[in-house]
Amino acid sequence: MTIKNKFKFHPLEISFCGYSGTGKTTLISKIIKQLSSMYKIGFLKHDAHIFDMDHKGKDTFKMSKAGASSVLITSDNEKKRCVQSFGSNEFSFGESLDLIDNDFLIIEGYKHSNIPKILFLDEQSLKEYNESEIDNVLAIITTDDKLSVENTQNFDRNDVDKICDFLINYFLEINSKTSLAGLILGGGKSSRMGEDKTSLNYHGLNQVDFISSLFSSFEMDSYISCRKDQEALPHFKDKNLIFDLYNDFGPAAGIVSALKMNKDTAFLTVACDLPFIDRDILELLIKNRNPFKNATCFYNRERKWNEPLVTIYEPKSFYKLSAMFALNKYCPRKMLRNCEIEQVELPLDFLKKIDNINTPIEKENALKLLNEMV
Repeated sequence: MTIKNKFKFHPLEISFCGYSGTGKTTLISKIIKQLSSMYKIGFLKHDAHIFDMDHKGKDTFKMSKAGASSVLITSDNEKKRCVQSFGSNEFSFGESLDLIDNDFLIIEGYKHSNIPKILFLDEQSLKEYNESEIDNVLAIITTDDKLSVENTQNFDRNDVDKICDFLINYFLEINSKTSLAGLILGGGKSSRMGEDKTSLNYHGLNQVDFISSLFSSFEMDSYISCRKDQEALPHFKDKNLIFDLYNDFGPAAGIVSALKMNKDTAFLTVACDLPFIDRDILELLIKNRNPFKNATCFYNRERKWNEPLVTIYEPKSFYKLSAMFALNKYCPRKMLRNCEIEQVELPLDFLKKIDNINTPIEKENALKLLNEMV
């Protein structure tokens, strides 16, 4: 199937469109009902007419009852909402954030857009169907199993299970196209340590090379988030550097800068001041990665918070994190609190692996402990 990365409303979106009376609404409500226990689903209906919504019997009411997390309807003249709040007819950056929080978006309508779509056809509309007039059709749904279109995936409208499988496999394929890279957060000023923490040697090599070696064991590319004035550091030579686009905003600046400059890449971020980090803890996070969410992170039950600096940030998290920046909120932990995330329970015996070392005394103690562990 053809995959187009550019999206209109959501990175994982698909439109069900066709002619009135072909059963679109009934099928979509069945799909949402079947999948909503496993996924957070948004629904957006494009209506060419003046409308009302969220009343019993209305399409939007059916989708809400079926389990959609966000139910929206728009026309050329107005827009209304069931769950989320929107303003003008064109979705602005800020207004789109709640849509982004859904795992994926099912759209009814927008037949003449470039949104990937599943097209409903009955016997009459099949005769009139012209592939060149409707772009990016992934599959055809017919009202009769005897009807079909050559060289295209065909479904009968009663094949709910098969259509659900097709949808999820399509979204998983898009997610699989998202590369996973390692990001070392090294842009701090190390004021308490008194020397650049990226250069510290805990394992026979500096922290940049050590963490890069962990990433390499998963065949991932490595990037270093840093300040522009760190560029000349000798251990940064020949490395992939991403300079912070924002000054004095801590690790959040590095995360947002990396996502902004690499919009089709998910980043496994690791702070440079974690000398006990190892392959096992990264493997656990990667194994539990959920690319439908904004991020996959460890939940620290001892501290009762999400750990933001050993976390996989998906490309779409850029929109949520940028919105937090706009509100002058730069704490990565608070960012995760305001995003849809996949939480991975941090095993108690892994707690030490995420200890950050900030002072000379802490460094000496860490070196002693690492020597004892050899």
